[in-house]
Amino acid sequence: MRRPAIPSPRPAFTLTELLVSIAVVAILISLLAPALRVVRISAAEAQSLLRIRGVGIVIEQATDANRGEYPFAEPGEWLDATPDARAPALGTFSTTDPWAPRYAWPALVHRVAPWREHYETWLSPGTEHDPSAPWKSPDGATIWPSYEYANAFIAEPSLWSESTEAGAAEFADVLKPQRQSSLQSPSAKALSFDDRLAYRLPQDRAGAPRAVLTADGAAALRRDDDARPPAPNPLRAGDPWLYHDTRDGLAGRDF
Repeated sequence: MRRPAIPSPRPAFTLTELLVSIAVVAILISLLAPALRVVRISAAEAQSLLRIRGVGIVIEQATDANRGEYPFAEPGEWLDATPDARAPALGTFSTTDPWAPRYAWPALVHRVAPWREHYETWLSPGTEHDPSAPWKSPDGATIWPSYEYANAFIAEPSLWSESTEAGAAEFADVLKPQRQSSLQSPSAKALSFDDRLAYRLPQDRAGAPRAVLTADGAAALRRDDDARPPAPNPLRAGDPWLYHDTRDGLAGRDF
């Protein structure tokens, strides 16, 4: 009785074939990586636009609750810096920086937007944070929102006028709550913007479009080069800040 033939084992890959396979995979990855990166950036930009629209809704609700005055804090005023407005004594802070509301605005909107419910949506996509306390970094440091609140909403428009630059105006009483009625071009004045672009590598942020929210509640991706140049701020040393130091403040235009 003849034994059935035993099939010979299939030959293994040769070293050459293995190296060719690795090279093909590497080429495919190199071709797909840029496309995947573009998809990831596009998704993050869409999410950033959604989040900054939420910022606009919160600021509008806080403004309505304050009879048409935008969120404001006097320099040196003690502000609630806790996640729950029910227990402000657990954490407050004070600063003499008159422009602190640009990053500390969450402390001004507790009544309409408790931090536990909203804070994660105030961070640029990709921001590293503690999932259980998004106002904290993984190492416990405070994270202020990525979306800044424009300085023009906490000072009189005259601060950024040409006459102020020439020294014709006094600055003593320009820091005060601003009203919606002071806006002359709501669709052209930036209310908030993504200052961090956390979803992009640091070397890719310069010149990249960012989410910008105008005072009429519209959000769009805009390049800084397309904005009007900012005006000098006599109350702050250094170069003027884009979107913050708008010529003529609330009466002016960023676009």
